[in-house]
Amino acid sequence: MGYKNILVTLDGSLLAEQSLRHAVRLAEPRAVIHVLSIVNEPVSVAAAVARSGAYLGPLDSGLLASLQDRDAEEDAHLMRNRHGYLEQVTAELAEAGYTV
Repeated sequence: MGYKNILVTLDGSLLAEQSLRHAVRLAEPRAVIHVLSIVNEPVSVAAAVARSGAYLGPLDSGLLASLQDRDAEEDAHLMRNRHGYLEQVTAELAEAGYTV
């Protein structure tokens, strides 16, 4: 007798993907496999520079805005990559007959 609902957390690493094999073995025939990925919010470059400003002196607002824009672009890129990764995993599991 297997499980009806299984949650698999993935971070994009091969080590985490090994849990998919175990989830498939534990699932009963009509089980639902949920995939979840948490993207940690890294310390942004803008925040790090702003914090260091206490030691280096006043921070140019144009530089801070530029760094914040760069951080936002990197975050969006990371989210798109992770979303695409989860879509790929979902498609592979669905192709194997699982509800994801």
